Amino acid sequence: MGILADAVRRVADVGLVPYQIDVTVVAEHVRVAPYRDAIRQSLAEALGLELTEVSVKATSTDQLGFLGRDEGL
Repeated sequence: MGILADAVRRVADVGLVPYQIDVTVVAEHVRVAPYRDAIRQSLAEALGLELTEVSVKATSTDQLGFLGRDEGL
């Protein structure tokens, strides 16, 4: 979250602010659902947003590429 917070500060320095975020996590075997609320909360805090302004969803690659081979997330 440190990198994200730094990016938000840099963007704010030029007069821009995030007002909403929509995140898609691409993972083959990791289940995001049990962690979704915690991820949303962390992102909201890092970005200075309300929880209702943060969306997190997940998808898989159907076992294609390096993600499908479990070589990344």
